[in-house]
Amino acid sequence: MMQPSASELGELEGRKPTLSCRWWNVRFAAIHRTIRAKRLFHMWCLSDRIRWHHAAVLLFGLIVAGCSTQEAAADRSAQRDAELAARLPGVWGYLKEVDTRSDGSTINVPGPQYAGFIIYTPDGFVAANVMPKARTWSSGSATIDELRESTVVGATTAYAGRYEVDPKTRTVAHLVSVSVDPGDEGHRLARMYAFEGDVLLLSGDFIYNSEKLRFTVYWERAGKGN
Repeated sequence: MMQPSASELGELEGRKPTLSCRWWNVRFAAIHRTIRAKRLFHMWCLSDRIRWHHAAVLLFGLIVAGCSTQEAAADRSAQRDAELAARLPGVWGYLKEVDTRSDGSTINVPGPQYAGFIIYTPDGFVAANVMPKARTWSSGSATIDELRESTVVGATTAYAGRYEVDPKTRTVAHLVSVSVDPGDEGHRLARMYAFEGDVLLLSGDFIYNSEKLRFTVYWERAGKGN
């Protein structure tokens, strides 16, 4: 076979690429760009998935932390309610009564000064006995009016029975078995309870002159001057 001469080789080397060669170059460049674009896309997708994963983990952590905080707060509240309820048992001496209207203003309801006790036993019994002070009569010489003023017109509180405590609502219900007022027997006398230092506050509603009022009776634990 005849070999090309040197002049022919030089002539071939100087020729420009044919149309076919240029097409393949363009094709290879396009394939290269496509591959590079796909790689960039996969890298972006992977980065995006990582970001979403981190965001999901962070959101989950915030939700768990929020739930834990709420549960901890609820536990502390329940513990506080239980601690208050545990302070009820004991003997409490009467200090005073404050009567208020629905707007919180105080009202002076005429009546005598009182003395008395309320007793809560640890095993669930209650006894309350509150009497007017400065009584001078005896059972053998009392007049009808004296007995009426002392026992019938709401001047005396005397009953006993069991009690139930709802720490969540801070309510104590007196389940009256016996009472100086037979109308209270068999009924639940609900009282809201609270504490101001060592003083127990028992509150409830009553009607005076067709107006609904709130009474709050203050009791001091026995042994502190009563």
